[in-house]
Amino acid sequence: MKRKLTSLLLILILATSSLLASACGNSTTLARIGAALGPLGTAFDNQLLPMLQSKVIDQKKYDTLKAFNVPQKAKDIGQYLTNLSVVTSSNKQEVINAIQGGVDLFQKVAGVLPVGSTAARIIAVATAVLDGARVAVAILNPPAASTSFALGQPEKGISTKAVKVNLPEVPPEVKAALEAAKK
Repeated sequence: MKRKLTSLLLILILATSSLLASACGNSTTLARIGAALGPLGTAFDNQLLPMLQSKVIDQKKYDTLKAFNVPQKAKDIGQYLTNLSVVTSSNKQEVINAIQGGVDLFQKVAGVLPVGSTAARIIAVATAVLDGARVAVAILNPPAASTSFALGQPEKGISTKAVKVNLPEVPPEVKAALEAAKK
């Protein structure tokens, strides 16, 4: 029951944040999202030990959350997006799958976290950002592969600097956690 409530809360946060981001005009590019994921993962990880020490979570939940290895996986997805320069008809599905892998991971993590905790809010922001990126890539219509691609010339695509991604409103405690993670 608690897991269903957490999942429903996450869905509500994601839906609300997507609408608010669209209405407020907060956006970035796909090229810049990768750089933000590493600090989000670190900010999340920095929340775990204090939650254990203050008995907000028990040792079993702490171990479960650490086993997800969020900092490294966030860094890996971020690096993938940072290294990506264009979305083409050939790599579009691969990009969507990579982003969806992050969304799936963060949703699993959210199911273990205490509702309303800073860690849960960090994961909600990370999930909303990746979900927005996934939607932005999914609606792209890059040019079809041409014969020049088959001859060894680079395939034409849409620059990740041109792909706009709506951002959620970031709660103040998440901003503070991100600033601490960057130090």
